[in-house]
Amino acid sequence: MRKKIRMALYDSDGYMVPLVNYLCRKKREIVETRLFTSLSLLKDHVRGGQVDVLLALEEESDGLYGLQAFVPKIILLTERILRIGTKKIPCC
Repeated sequence: MRKKIRMALYDSDGYMVPLVNYLCRKKREIVETRLFTSLSLLKDHVRGGQVDVLLALEEESDGLYGLQAFVPKIILLTERILRIGTKKIPCC
């Protein structure tokens, strides 16, 4: 049995709810998702070492400072560019 990817999504405005619903419906066997709207709760969860991937909107990135040491992969979403670490990938 494969280990599930533990994904935390941070969104203070609720835009990621449809994505979380999709992941829970269609990808439950490979991804364990948690949606956070509170930065302090997200930080507590991440510092507990329970996250493999953190997905957030780029405009939320200032609050994520210091979490790189706890999360192997942080993905920031923008309107037109997907940024993974220091690499930018055009999308849409």
